[in-house]
Amino acid sequence: MVQVMYPQAPMALQIAVQHNAPILRVFIDTIIVPGEYIDQMAKFPHHASICTSKAAATQWMDRGQVVTRPLEQHFLGEFPDVQRTNGIMTVVGQLERQAPNYLGSIVAGHKYHAIGLGVRPIPADQLPIVYKSAQILLDLTTVGQSPASVLEAMAIGLPVVTMNPSIFDNIIENGKTGFACYNDDDARNAIDLLTNDAELNERIARQAKQVVLERHSTVQQWKQAMEDTSAISTGLWRSSNPLEIPTTISSISRKANRDVHRPLNILTIPTHERYETQIAKTGHNFFALRSPSLKQWNAVFGPIPDNYRILSGNSIEEQVSHCPTIDIVICQHKQSHWQILSQVARRLGCPLIISEYTTPPVGYPNQRIEQLCKIRGVLNVFNTEYGAARWQFDLADPSVRVVHHGIDTELFSGWTGGNKILTVVNDYIGRDAFCGFKIWQQVTQDLPVNPIGDTPGLSAPAKDVAELVEHYRSCGVFLNTSTESPIPTALLEAMSCGAPVVSTATCAIPTIIENGVNGFATNDPAMLRKHLIDILGDPMLAERLGQAARETILAKCSERTFIDKCNSVFEEAVNA
Repeated sequence: MVQVMYPQAPMALQIAVQHNAPILRVFIDTIIVPGEYIDQMAKFPHHASICTSKAAATQWMDRGQVVTRPLEQHFLGEFPDVQRTNGIMTVVGQLERQAPNYLGSIVAGHKYHAIGLGVRPIPADQLPIVYKSAQILLDLTTVGQSPASVLEAMAIGLPVVTMNPSIFDNIIENGKTGFACYNDDDARNAIDLLTNDAELNERIARQAKQVVLERHSTVQQWKQAMEDTSAISTGLWRSSNPLEIPTTISSISRKANRDVHRPLNILTIPTHERYETQIAKTGHNFFALRSPSLKQWNAVFGPIPDNYRILSGNSIEEQVSHCPTIDIVICQHKQSHWQILSQVARRLGCPLIISEYTTPPVGYPNQRIEQLCKIRGVLNVFNTEYGAARWQFDLADPSVRVVHHGIDTELFSGWTGGNKILTVVNDYIGRDAFCGFKIWQQVTQDLPVNPIGDTPGLSAPAKDVAELVEHYRSCGVFLNTSTESPIPTALLEAMSCGAPVVSTATCAIPTIIENGVNGFATNDPAMLRKHLIDILGDPMLAERLGQAARETILAKCSERTFIDKCNSVFEEAVNA
């Protein structure tokens, strides 16, 4: 038998063919390889292919390579028992040299070693010493990678906090064998828990080590791989795992067997209750994944639609297994959800739609922003032309669709007026960089205000949508201070109600507000304050602006147009 690994593959394959030996192809991680290499690999006969991660398996499936046995993660040798000391944190992964502030915000003042971050490499024989001296391993690797360091640390009994959750969802169970985090806040909380709770730290260390030694022993994994290779070479092995079927085959099967008269089954992750309430009006069936690390649907912001089902199960795979045949997967937040949903889409052979109604995150390293901008779906949907440009998409790109927000103008209507400045923002203080809390403080000082939203110490959310509508109807003026949002939904809802609005002139807001006609938009704090005072003191001005604002929403943000465009996107995707 000849074992074939990149980049020695061409020579090894030639040797195997010359000696008529069974060929075992090994794909390590989701590496980027030249197209001619892939073509060369395809020309050679082979008896079995294995992968060291699910991500690698799905990559090679997409490239037309038959992966017969995706082995979970990397193969590890057994580490001897060691006595860990409560030392410093070890950080591994990829990070730009010029982004120390990002790393500093994650580790939050803890002492740390930095390895593999463009800082200083560690010889392989020294890694166990580094692991033994640490209290936590923080993994910052980016999309699509499965670093051996995570499993090495777990095998040695070192608790892991990883920012690469979808790669390790089959081995890291939050709070039991480590922490798989979808955002920076989750990582910071996990680090604090592990550093402040010695008993939890030790318990996770024991359980993590046990899991790795049971599932990732070098001897056990390679023994099974050799048995599979032998069985395949003699024609005795057959795959029973549907997730191992190449994407192209399952995709063709899905299209051929779909009942075109039934509603589509669409898989996603809860992201924005109001937006998803609107998109559910397309009439299709929506299924949402659930995890302690993922955002949960908050009924305060909108009741769960009848055709929107929150899934249950101990793992993503179990939840998906409870669904009917999924036709489309929608990712609404690249930085948190793409790792999960892209792999689910590949496994199910479904088209993946990327739907973005935010802008690239503020404060991320440039390298990370570039990576996020390169993530693409079969179709890429934006709520504004501005949003598409910010994500570095050309409107001439055939995969790009712009679907402007749709507002329920029957529900959001009936402004009667009042004497307070209304603002609707959740976590206003914590999201100051995006929502402009300090601007709000400056321009509303000593003015009558009515902030609404889940912001501890400042405001509480409306108890339901009906109460929120009443706030819109009874405000004197609506103020939006966002700095990084293409077009905030709350601004459009206030305009739909007929409330006069004052807003910052950021992102795509100037395309919806015409100064002095249907509201005021400016980035000058003094002018923002002046407009607020003018509207509160002039009922006729308030009424004129509010009527024009509502007419704008009726013309540009029709719910019917939104639904029709969404259905068109879905039909395109499912037939792609």
